[in-house]
Amino acid sequence: MWNDTVIEAIRRWTDKVIDLSAVNMGVYHWNCIEDKQSIIKTLLSEIKYLEPARRHECVSYIATYVDGLPDELMLATDDIKTLYNSGIEIGAHTVNHPIMTCISEVDAISEMGDSRAQLEEIIGDTVRFFAYPNGIHGVDYSNVHAKMVKKLGFRAALTTHHGVANRQSDSAQLPRFTPWDDKPTRFMLRAAQIYLKTK
Repeated sequence: MWNDTVIEAIRRWTDKVIDLSAVNMGVYHWNCIEDKQSIIKTLLSEIKYLEPARRHECVSYIATYVDGLPDELMLATDDIKTLYNSGIEIGAHTVNHPIMTCISEVDAISEMGDSRAQLEEIIGDTVRFFAYPNGIHGVDYSNVHAKMVKKLGFRAALTTHHGVANRQSDSAQLPRFTPWDDKPTRFMLRAAQIYLKTK
C-alpha cells in the first residue's frame, strides 16, 4: 500500500536531507530515528488526503530515491486464504485505500464493490463486512458512503470512532476500538472505559 512505501522509503533513506520540494512536499532534515518517525507521520498525514493521482505522484517520487523497497509487506493471496480457513472473518476495505470524500461517488462505489469482489474470488465465499479507510465521519466518509454500504449489500461497516455498538447503532457506521494493548489487563480496562463512556 502507498503508506507502506512511504514508511519504508523514509526508514531506508540515507541522506540526512530529504528533499521533496520537487513534488511540493517540503524539505526535511533528520539525525535520529525519532526524526524519521516524525517525518513519516507528517508525510502520511499530508499525502493521505490528496486526490488519488496526486497521491500516486508523490509516493512514486519518494520511492525513486530508495533502492530495494520490499513488495511483500501486505498479505498475499495464500495468506488471506489461510486466515479465512482458520476462522478469521475477511472484510473489504477498498482497492486503493482512498479517502472516500476525496473521490467521486462513482469511484467510491467501485472501490467498495471491486474490493469485495476480489476478496470473494480469493476466499470463495461472501464478504459481509466493510471498513472505511481512515474512518472518521464527515472527514473521511459521509452518509452518502454509508448508503453505498447498504446498497452494495454489506451486512455492516466499521468506522474508527471509539465506542461500543448496540441495537440502536447504524449498521453502516459501527464504532470500534483497536486492541493494541500488550497486556490483557490494560486491554480489559480500556474496553471497559470505552463501554462506560458510550452507554
